Amino acid sequence: MLRGEDHKKRITKIKLSQRNHLVKFQR
Repeated sequence: MLRGEDHKKRITKIKLSQRNHLVKFQR
């Protein structure tokens, strides 16, 4: 049951990191 939560957190973490990379490239 906790596995689903962990997976969600992992996905959001990856999305945030990808977003940060995009911002860095834009600047």
